[in-house]
Amino acid sequence: LIIGIITLLCMRIAGGIIVPLDTTLLQTYTKENMMGKVFSFHYSIYGSLIQLSMFFTGALLEILSPQIIGSLLALCCIFVSFIWLYLFYRGKLSEESTNT
Repeated sequence: LIIGIITLLCMRIAGGIIVPLDTTLLQTYTKENMMGKVFSFHYSIYGSLIQLSMFFTGALLEILSPQIIGSLLALCCIFVSFIWLYLFYRGKLSEESTNT
């Protein structure tokens, strides 16, 4: 129980860091005349995907244990992180590539 509480606390802290970082990056790389469109699109997709992920996770919980689902999602996050790192170090995510 204590480990679960600590894990949940860490997730909330990470979420508190990710949301302002996400917003800052969007503001930095979005043209001023497109800001409203980009933010409305971003938050509508964000809200929809949260609901969709809850639906699929609920369906998976009928089949698999929470530990297996958590492990699979962790592997997925690690995989996506490695793709991001690969693209970042190859220069595909540099500021110059966003201007084209």
